[in-house]
Amino acid sequence: FVQAPQEASDLSEDMRGAFDVVVDATGSVEGLKTAAALARAMGTIVLKSTCACQATIDTSQFVVNEQTIVGSRCGPFSEAIAMLERGDLDVCKYVTAVFPLDRVEEALERARSKGCLKVQIAISESELPQAT
Repeated sequence: FVQAPQEASDLSEDMRGAFDVVVDATGSVEGLKTAAALARAMGTIVLKSTCACQATIDTSQFVVNEQTIVGSRCGPFSEAIAMLERGDLDVCKYVTAVFPLDRVEEALERARSKGCLKVQIAISESELPQAT
């Protein structure tokens, strides 16, 4: 996880194009510009908030760098929670590993590894998988 500067022009050269996936949750045009600058060529930008303002943005950088923009919205939480409670969804198959909070650096390393889908950070002991 990296906290980026508020403006794309403030990015250091080592951060430009350094990330495979960038999540922009700012809801601002400047946030999208910063996300585009952080994402590598052929990288993915996930927009996790709604920018409801009218804006003009140069889209050529997305085409030239072959970047993918993906929208993400919350969806129907009550339906999803009900499905989880009923056991209709097996979400465990998407979790590659679970780490306690005191091993967060190791968890982030694992999350960056090839083939990893999701890594869960367990805040309390009760969230850790039980040994079989």
